[in-house]
Amino acid sequence: MKLSFYLLFMIFFFIGCAKDDIPKRDISNAKMALAQSDNSIVKEYAPQKLKKLKTKYKELDRLINQKKYEEAKFLAQDIQIQSLLIQKEASINKLSKKIKNKEDVLKNNKIDLEEKE
Repeated sequence: MKLSFYLLFMIFFFIGCAKDDIPKRDISNAKMALAQSDNSIVKEYAPQKLKKLKTKYKELDRLINQKKYEEAKFLAQDIQIQSLLIQKEASINKLSKKIKNKEDVLKNNKIDLEEKE
């Protein structure tokens, strides 16, 4: 009887502890993802999205302080995903601007050639 009570107690204890674990790995990954997004390309080509990402990270800190670890875990994972998307979007915006500039140069060169004829 004592053994079964002890086993039951241990099971509930570990389930309870597991539920309240701080998602350290997710938080750490979110922090690294934010740091990687906070670069000159993103600042120039996706500044508003970077600002929103930083706001989400502040919300993550708030959730951790309130011990809402399950919500914090999901938000940390969302920050990681959004960080990757922002970096890709900034790169695409940068390339689009380069392409637009080259198109303008070609268009101007074409106009110059037509004027010379």
